Amino acid sequence: MAAVEYRDAKLSPLQIKLAFKKLTQNEKRLHYHNELVFVLVVKGSAILQINDKQLKISRGFFGLLEPYHIHKLFTVKQENLVYLSVEFPLALALLISQNKQVYQTTMNFLQQSLPLIYLTEAVQQKVLTYCRWAAKQDDYLLNISLIGFLSTLYIDQLKKLTNYPIKSSNWLSLQYLQVFHQNQTPVKAIAQQLQLTTADVQQAIEQLTDSTWQQQLNQVRLRNAAALMIFDGLSLNAIGRICGYHSEANFYKQFSQQFQQTPASFQQQLIAKNQQLGSFEALEIFNYGLIYYQHPISLAEAARALKLAPAKLQQFCHSYFGCSFKVLLTQLRIKTAHHLLTTSKLSVFQVAVQSGFQDSNTFTRTYKRYYRTTPQATKNRRQIHD
Repeated sequence: MAAVEYRDAKLSPLQIKLAFKKLTQNEKRLHYHNELVFVLVVKGSAILQINDKQLKISRGFFGLLEPYHIHKLFTVKQENLVYLSVEFPLALALLISQNKQVYQTTMNFLQQSLPLIYLTEAVQQKVLTYCRWAAKQDDYLLNISLIGFLSTLYIDQLKKLTNYPIKSSNWLSLQYLQVFHQNQTPVKAIAQQLQLTTADVQQAIEQLTDSTWQQQLNQVRLRNAAALMIFDGLSLNAIGRICGYHSEANFYKQFSQQFQQTPASFQQQLIAKNQQLGSFEALEIFNYGLIYYQHPISLAEAARALKLAPAKLQQFCHSYFGCSFKVLLTQLRIKTAHHLLTTSKLSVFQVAVQSGFQDSNTFTRTYKRYYRTTPQATKNRRQIHD
């Protein structure tokens, strides 16, 4: 097997890395990340090798690459591939899945499926609009909500699938290491689960990753330890034990070597960043608005969906966003509309519809109130620059 490269992006706590990438030739080496990566193919096609399987991907395919996906892209007939990459740490996945039942359901689906699904043209455009907007605004809450939206979209699409390709024992051995890393004898637990020998499991992991199973186990434990530090109710010693470290000194040593800082320093950064959100309710409200702003949502409907009293929802909106829920929706709609006017070839009427406005007149009046100009004038300026 060719050498495998481990790419540790070392994103700062809760950081998101969003980029449009172009593939013009085969990637030279198999590789894997310490983070999670959403991928949406925007143009062209390619072959994506994940572990020991190859998948044909083309425009509209949407996937989640996880740390146990050893992958490589191959061009098809010298055709260029353009794709969107949204990279984020495991801590962020935990943050947006604080409901235990939702988190467990999500994990079950991710373990069952291969990481690619297909999005319709309309949903593709919605994803691209959100991502381009988030990249341009560089707003922390918007970025967090973007990951929540992509995760919800991904899981909803996975639920519609009925047939899952069979995975090899090599693939499952590496995947189950993510599950049994807390065990004192994880290789033995994996072997029992897959009805293999411990030697088979060790060999499978080493063949896929080009590293020892002990090195892989340490990476998995450290990745999960870093993610759990988002919860300030857990002590560092407890986190170390949860992730399988039975020696406090060894945990501190391994963590400091991997992240170039002590566990205490890392946790302080993570908690400080998390506090910028203000509250989990603010994230849920903003994420709900981001997902459903295209629909004519009433305060009562939103309150029922968020399991809040209407008055409580209004109170949260005024406390965290400085406006009512209705105004928050309008702001999301008008910002989306402005982005579409300046980046797409849609007509003003089409922009109004896709942004959640019921008619062009309402859209024009609202747009002028925010931007002191008409939607058509904004669109005309964009065409002149083109």
